[in-house]
Amino acid sequence: MSLAHNFLKQSAWELSQTEYEETLQDHWETVRKIHFDRDSGTPYWISKAKKYGINPNGFHTLQDFLDSSISLCDEEEIKAKPISHFIPKSTKRSGLRVFTSSGSVGKKKEVPWTDIGLDYASDYACHMFDRNGISRGIDWIVQGPYGIWQETVYRIITKRDGVVHSAGIESRGIKKLFAEISSPEDFAKNMPLQVTVGPASEFTADIMLKEKVEGLATALANLPSVVGLPGFENIKAIYLSGMELPKEQYDHWREALPHIKFISSFGHHQLGFSYNPPSQYETYYPPSPLSLIYVVRSSNPHELVNYGERGRQKILRMDDVLLWCQLDRDYSIRVSPQGEWKWDGIKDVQPVL
Repeated sequence: MSLAHNFLKQSAWELSQTEYEETLQDHWETVRKIHFDRDSGTPYWISKAKKYGINPNGFHTLQDFLDSSISLCDEEEIKAKPISHFIPKSTKRSGLRVFTSSGSVGKKKEVPWTDIGLDYASDYACHMFDRNGISRGIDWIVQGPYGIWQETVYRIITKRDGVVHSAGIESRGIKKLFAEISSPEDFAKNMPLQVTVGPASEFTADIMLKEKVEGLATALANLPSVVGLPGFENIKAIYLSGMELPKEQYDHWREALPHIKFISSFGHHQLGFSYNPPSQYETYYPPSPLSLIYVVRSSNPHELVNYGERGRQKILRMDDVLLWCQLDRDYSIRVSPQGEWKWDGIKDVQPVL
């Protein structure tokens, strides 16, 4: 199955409502044909449709698929089987990238991407950086795990004419260590964190001193280990990422660092990254039609909650190499489309307790 000539070539945020709906439909039709083709499609979806006696040609719209009995996936499956089971047989090996999740909230998992999805995601991110007033042409120090996050950040910065200085951090298990850290003083007294994050912080300080670095990409929890380092006074922009960004912590740092421009993202290893509109630091919109987030009722994952209500997140990614829909571990508030974002967003993300 060959890709449509305009597959993920049109920036959804630049389209009218009618154009967006037409693009979403065209995108779904291409994705359906790629993944459900009996000869060249995805083994996971072909076998699943056969098992449940479903003709995928009946999925005329994305909603038809989402309402079906086979749409929801079990994350445990992608942990247990080879990644080849979840990607189309037609996928060219030369263009395939398989990233490992950071493992910060559970067992590490492999996730496939190609340049088509990565480029669309990073183009959307560049646009969101612009909308949040982040300057182009500045160099960045990047702290964080290897994998899809680092790949995405690298693409964003290079597309924005910047240079990347990498200070990798192994994030598995680090979330618990950072739970009680709220200041540079707390960080300095925490020996487990000093062992885990200390080397990256020292490298960050070296880079900020000798290079003209004006951007910092890191996790919200890691900010106390960076604020106050020599050279931090030159930072003009901070990109914060993670599975959740507690409002009180975010507000604290924005008030403490009023001269710095902030942008935040909600990240997921399957989904990619969703970003906040200007001055809406708790709200995130994903890069549709590459990925979408639905907020559904816990009692019925096929039923959306009303706008303004809290529910469980159902995430969807659909591109040339992966079709995947699963219930997420997080709850959030459903946010209506607005302005250039013609699809649902989420707000106030909180993990399942």
